[in-house]
Amino acid sequence: MAIAMAWHKPDNVTGSSAPAIMVGLFVASGGILFGYDTGAINGILAMRAFKDQFDTHCDAKSKSLDICTNDTAILVAILSAGTAFGSLLAAPASVSFGRRITMLIAVGIFCAGAICQVCAQSMPLMLFGRVLAGVGVGAISVLVPIYQSEMAPSWIRGTLIYTYQLSITISLIAASIINAITFNIEGSAAYSIPLSLQFLPALVLTSGILILLETPQFLIIQLRRLDITHPALVEELEEIQANHQYELSLGSNDYKELSYSSPHLSRRTFTSCFIQMLQQLTGINFIMYYSTAFFRGAGSRALILSH
Repeated sequence: MAIAMAWHKPDNVTGSSAPAIMVGLFVASGGILFGYDTGAINGILAMRAFKDQFDTHCDAKSKSLDICTNDTAILVAILSAGTAFGSLLAAPASVSFGRRITMLIAVGIFCAGAICQVCAQSMPLMLFGRVLAGVGVGAISVLVPIYQSEMAPSWIRGTLIYTYQLSITISLIAASIINAITFNIEGSAAYSIPLSLQFLPALVLTSGILILLETPQFLIIQLRRLDITHPALVEELEEIQANHQYELSLGSNDYKELSYSSPHLSRRTFTSCFIQMLQQLTGINFIMYYSTAFFRGAGSRALILSH
């Protein structure tokens, strides 16, 4: 019943919410940064040009250059380390500086990381670039859903937040296609082109953030262009105030309160964390990061066995 009522809004309310919905869809493009970076490294690790450039002398007897398994694992995992750090910093930073400014900083950090990766001629700079990119996308993965939820109309809020994950998935596919196109290019262009294309969604997101408003209250008034006495706006403001009062009644929102001080909040926190952990334990990250190298190796072994 509640779902049916949520989706059957009067036409005037749906129309007046359109600008806010469009902004929410645009901000969801932040997921492209995360998804594209994840998908790009999958194919890049298997590129001959990348192995030749970043050879770590894994096997001195082998005539072909290659990257050691340990170094490959670090190259992949260090992004996640940066992501964890960035996600922890994002929430308190957004409270101090605002959602919009913090997103700009996060995109700037990501771009700095992308520049390091494109310019890298050795493994240390490549690893440093991966860390910076991880910090940026980690912060963005927190800030985008927050920004969307604060400005979205209540009747479409859940669907709008889902578009962030959708943009991650679409960008994974796009990265795979680009890797396939550049895979056989001679020289460093094979991996530099996919890495350079990370700047496109970053620049698009930055250009949009520069013109977006900062607070939910301003977003409601300016983007929906409603009079302050409009029933839809009054209802939305009352919902925001009620949710804020409810959150205050539960206690503070610091990490201590979320982890163990408040049983009510800690159950919610650990439930969401365990769900995400179980999703990762399915092994999906192996497919996203190593599938190209794995299936390429499996095909070579199968060919050897067949002879």
